[in-house]
Amino acid sequence: MRQLQLSTRSVRAQQKWQLVLLGGLNAVVYAIVAAISLGFRNEIPPESRPILAVLALFGLACLLYFASLAVVARAARPARDSTTSGSDAYGITFGGVLLFSIFFRVILLTSVPIQEVDFYRYLWDGRVFCQGFNPYRFAPSQVDEATVDAPPDLSGLVRIRDMSCSVKEIFSRVHHRQVPTIYPPAAQVLFAICAAITPAAAPVWLHVSVLKLLLIAVDVAILFAMRGLLRHVGFAEAWCLAYGWCPLAIKEVANSAHIDALAVLFTLAALQMLLKAAPSKTSGSASIARWTLAGGLLGLAILSKTYPILLLPLMTTFAFSHIRGRALLPLVACLAIVATGYLPFLEFQAIPGSTGGSLPHVNPSIERQGPWSGLGTFLTQWQMNDLLFMVVHENLRQPHEETSQWFVITPRDWRREFNRRTESSLARLAHAPGVDPAFVMTQVLMGTVLFGLVLWWAWQVFNRAESLVLLRSVFLVLAWAWFLSSAQNPWYVLWFLPLMPFARCRSWFLVPCLSLVYYLRFWFIYHGVSAATTEYAKFDFGWVWVEHGVGLASLALESWLRPRDDQSGH
Repeated sequence: MRQLQLSTRSVRAQQKWQLVLLGGLNAVVYAIVAAISLGFRNEIPPESRPILAVLALFGLACLLYFASLAVVARAARPARDSTTSGSDAYGITFGGVLLFSIFFRVILLTSVPIQEVDFYRYLWDGRVFCQGFNPYRFAPSQVDEATVDAPPDLSGLVRIRDMSCSVKEIFSRVHHRQVPTIYPPAAQVLFAICAAITPAAAPVWLHVSVLKLLLIAVDVAILFAMRGLLRHVGFAEAWCLAYGWCPLAIKEVANSAHIDALAVLFTLAALQMLLKAAPSKTSGSASIARWTLAGGLLGLAILSKTYPILLLPLMTTFAFSHIRGRALLPLVACLAIVATGYLPFLEFQAIPGSTGGSLPHVNPSIERQGPWSGLGTFLTQWQMNDLLFMVVHENLRQPHEETSQWFVITPRDWRREFNRRTESSLARLAHAPGVDPAFVMTQVLMGTVLFGLVLWWAWQVFNRAESLVLLRSVFLVLAWAWFLSSAQNPWYVLWFLPLMPFARCRSWFLVPCLSLVYYLRFWFIYHGVSAATTEYAKFDFGWVWVEHGVGLASLALESWLRPRDDQSGH
């Protein structure tokens, strides 16, 4: 017995040092990435940017990530058969994973964002909100066109734009200028905090670094929330490495400063509160308070990024299976938080003669927008880096002069007639002019599929209202929401990445690493292989099959080969 204990300790010590070595190698890789990121400064010609070198480094980081996951899997395996709880049940501690996770992000804190510009919109929105103006009211292009006789709220934005050279540069780099901001109120609060603690005259890199620092703090909080979920279901805390050491998460938060981490944090906090409320042995009022708080936290998640609204059916059915009719309380709390968050941004005073739409007698540069104007544009026009959506869309869209793609099987005449009838139907619904009817119908079809999947997994949760079932169902809803989306941006993978340890299939871990292939599209564009204006770009119809198809094929194969009675999460 003593020899077995010594052997086990030796194995655990070896696993710890393996992880330390892998962490050190990762740190070297990210240090090189930080140095190379200088090649992505705005003054560097696009064709000279070291995109391939960065992708090669992130490819190496992904290999180290897979090796680290293998170490964690081996270390966590004995914990499932052990009666010992906590970090003593396995060799790798949460503290070690956390320290390296923070270290990786600090290395990239002052790096130049690689092929991302969304943070300029964040910084502009934050400066507008911090100065007491409504960030949803006007698109940046309207501020560009503003004249001296503009209304006070619009002329106030002009003054903000010109308050310093740094703010003026930030404003000038906001992309999709004709579209109002799409980011919900809780995200706007974080942007405003960044603006409040950063002097307007500070250099642009400092504005960006402060924003990154705030988001890194959110990332660290995600790891603690993830730790709580893992503990609750008896999984090894070391699985926090799945998010903390993931190259995609490190790149998209510490380098690119994407806001999605905030919604992820509130979503995990809501799930943790749901799991705590379900088996509560306390008094009824305390239990109900937890259920209500869980709903409020999910409301904050929706106010950070809209996607967590998909989880309302799962939360409601999970609550109903435990507290029946009182399940309305967390639902009402969630909706109340969302309504309260948006209420201050609603416009109750329209321009005289305006009905909120585009009127010919109203100057477009002073037309006020609503909080959901930008989101509406996103849902009806945005298409980027997609596969499943793209296949369906190409089979529905109006035929063009170009040769159809190999996966288009619908007849051209049928597509013409379909688009004609669809456009006529949409016209009766007063849809915005210029919207592709095939795109709208593809959104409807994909939304219907996703809604059906959400209801199916909600039913599974209702039948088996267990912690692991809930976590797996939430993971699947968010993962397939991404796969069915018209904009499969790689940073959207963060939505479900912290829940990946609860998935049955380990092939899911390929998804965040394969998503980095997205950045290869810029190399094609900058080197003339695929012009940005070319409709049938080689990346959009070629490389996306590698980026998404490999992961889908691997998931399908693993699901088919996995024994039907396999209920394990490891």
